Amino acid sequence: MATTEERNTSEKASAFSQRVENMGGLGDAKINKGAIVVLDSNGKIVPAGDNAGERPLGRAEETVAAVADRPANVTTVKVRSGVFLLNGTVSGPTCVLVDDETVANSGTADFELLVVENLGAKGAYVKIDPLNNAAS
Repeated sequence: MATTEERNTSEKASAFSQRVENMGGLGDAKINKGAIVVLDSNGKIVPAGDNAGERPLGRAEETVAAVADRPANVTTVKVRSGVFLLNGTVSGPTCVLVDDETVANSGTADFELLVVENLGAKGAYVKIDPLNNAAS
């Protein structure tokens, strides 16, 4: 289920957790702190969903209001790459995003992510790095 408020998304120490970037090109939707964000097929940064053509970017480090409530000078969101604990049960070495806090074995999303550690019913640590997201 997609986030409805800020989320404390746990991070596992890794070589990928060093990078925090201000990313521009916000979409219209609200982005909650702790949610996983993607670059959608229109080139906009939005909360992750089960959609083809989305490229995972990382965890939002701040909440950004929906466009109707957002000040005009807010044009970026801080995004951290890394290995994050997401909800969902997976059974293989890769998974896909279902929404901005959940992964599954398969779905409409076509970008596979590497499962770093599977915790069963507690979720899975998943690598999200826009420069090196390939699961292979």
